[in-house]
Order: sequence, then structure tokens, then C-alpha cells
Amino acid sequence: MPRPPRVVLPTATALACLLLTGCQSTSSRSTPADTTVHRNLGAELSEDPTTDRALDAALAALLAQAERGTFEADLVAPDHLAQHEFFFKGLAATRRSRNPATVIAPAAVLKSYSFDSRNHYITLAYHGHRDGERFLRKIVQIKAVPHAGGYRFECLLEERTANLATTQVDNVTFRHAHPIEASEAERFTEFRRMFCGRTGVPCKPLTYYTFASLEQMLHAHGIEFDCNKCNFLSNDLGFGDAGGDRFVTGMARECNIRDYIYAHFEFCSPDPEQMFRAVKEGIAVCYGNTWGGVTLPQMNAKFRRRLREVPDTDFLTEFRKGRKASVDSHFTHYYLCALLCNELIANDRLDGALDLLYTGPNGERFFPTLHRLLAIDESNFHDSVVRLMHLG
Repeated sequence: MPRPPRVVLPTATALACLLLTGCQSTSSRSTPADTTVHRNLGAELSEDPTTDRALDAALAALLAQAERGTFEADLVAPDHLAQHEFFFKGLAATRRSRNPATVIAPAAVLKSYSFDSRNHYITLAYHGHRDGERFLRKIVQIKAVPHAGGYRFECLLEERTANLATTQVDNVTFRHAHPIEASEAERFTEFRRMFCGRTGVPCKPLTYYTFASLEQMLHAHGIEFDCNKCNFLSNDLGFGDAGGDRFVTGMARECNIRDYIYAHFEFCSPDPEQMFRAVKEGIAVCYGNTWGGVTLPQMNAKFRRRLREVPDTDFLTEFRKGRKASVDSHFTHYYLCALLCNELIANDRLDGALDLLYTGPNGERFFPTLHRLLAIDESNFHDSVVRLMHLG
């Protein structure tokens, strides 16, 4: 079967998405399931009435399950779901928001088409409003496949990447649309073997998808637009999927170490729920040496400048603010953990950094562990991190 063409929405259609009615008055954090399949003006799921009704029923059930955050086997095959957590978790989270002023309306069908009268490619749009302003939240395409008298739904990744080139380096299979740098691919595989060995986990085979841009990566998954992802920095993107068997990056790089470490800790290491995320970020930055293209020495310079501008800054207080404190859009507690992890890793003490990592999801045991490792606690935290930031 020929690959479906990329969906490109004209401006008029995109504006139509924004003008769709049906916004709910409740906060999107607890939006009730809406089992009605909304359709854009003139949109049909199928020209055949019987097929249209069957698709409508299956799609309504899928959207209801997405609201609950749990997809059942009658609508998404369990093995397919396990292989595509990024797509389906994202679909389930589309109508949720941390901002109580944000309301995301139920999905609306923009179009549906079929090449063979069996499989259907359905394009959905989500819109929302915040403080009286409407916005386009997401446009996604999903494949409906006949199953047991109804339909199951699939992510388009395999179909849209079938023609990618394949390069094998060690036990990593690189899938790519652009030529890859062999030296960078080798550097990644060498690092990965080292890191798996140092963290005590098997170095199992990995498939590494590298796309030239964030847009290409999202499109490969069937995501034509996502306002929460399309504004990411292109050099700050990468994630694991398929239970850790697949790593995906939209950076056109074969050695995205920073984001690989995140995937490694999420899928390959024991008890990820006990990890302190700020330390995870610190370890990832120490090896990957970047926050969205900003290196650790550059971050040191940013924070030294902030200290000169605001000399009464207390970094213990700033650290305890978590994600509420930042310098130039970089979270302070992430940066400070990178400083501390760098002090350990630079002295070949990754085991110590791992001890610091496993101090609880909110860092419940962070300071006692930090004192044991580096003789730093609340009483000398500020002076210690200022000393470290002046070293590099």
C-alpha cells in the first residue's frame, strides 16, 4: 500500500478548528469524558453509512478511553500500545493542563480517507481557550484498522518510517533519513556500553531514530501540530519509547547523550520512581554537556552574573523553590544539581552521583546523602555551590 501523503492543513481549515464550538466550562484538569464524535463542517469518517457508523462508535470509545488515560485491547492492541507509549500517552494527555484557566475542547474530526476501503486515516484537531483567547492545541492523525467487527487504532510511526535508511553500529540500529556521522554514532555506542556497565544494567540492542528536525519527528508519529511540543528547541529533544528498545531524537544527531540518559534511567534502571529528577538532570548534563545548547561552563557564567547583579541571592533558598526559581529560563535547582554531580563525576565517582539520584522523588534524603558524599549540607550549601560555579 502506498504511504499516505503528509497532511498539510490550509490556513482556512486551521482557522476553522479554532472556531469549532463545544468548549467545556470546567477546568481541563478534570474535564469529563465526552463520548460524542465532533466533526468539522462537512467532515465524514466514510462515504459508506455503515462504515461511518462503525468508525464513529470506535472513535468515540477511543476518545473516552483517552480521557480516562487507559486504552483497552479492543481498541489498541496491547503490543502496539507498548511500542508507542509516546504517542498514546500524548493523546491521553491532550485535554489536560496544569493551568486551571486552560480549557481544551473535545477532539473534532477534520478529515478521514482510505486507500482500500478497509484502513482509514483519521485526522483530529483539539482547540482550547485560556483567558478568553482561543488557540489550536493539537492536530493528530491516527490509523483505524478493522478488528473483530469494529476497529482498532494505530500510531503511524512504522508506516511513515518504512523507507528510512538503516545503519548498524555495535548493537545499535540507527534509522535515519539523512546521512549520519559514523564517528558520532560510534561515540554514542561506546558511551552507552560504558554507561550501562557503570550503572549495572545489560546493554541490550537499541533502535535509534534520528530525524532532521522536531517537525519531522512529530510528523512520523502522526502528530501534525502540537503547541506544547512545536516550540521546543531543536537541540533539546530526545526520548525513549517501546519500553526502552527505541530512542528517538529530532536533533539530526547520532550522539544525543543528555536525552539518552533520561531514557536510560526511565526504562533500564531499577526503581525510577525513587529518583530525584533534579539529580537526573544533573547527571544527564554532566555527560551530555548541554541544556538546550548551553554548556555547563556557560551556565556557570550566567549564574555568576546573576550573583553579581543580585549579591544577596541565597542559593539554598533558590534551590528549595524547585521549578519556581530560574535564571534565563534555566531552573536553578537543576543547575545546582549539575554542579554537584559534576564534582562527583569529574572525580570518577559516578556511584556517588547515583546515590544522590536515589534520594526520593522529592529529594527527601538529598541533604543527608550530599553531606556523606561531599560534606555539604544546608549550613554550607550556598558557599559550596558558589565555590563550584567559580571553578569552571
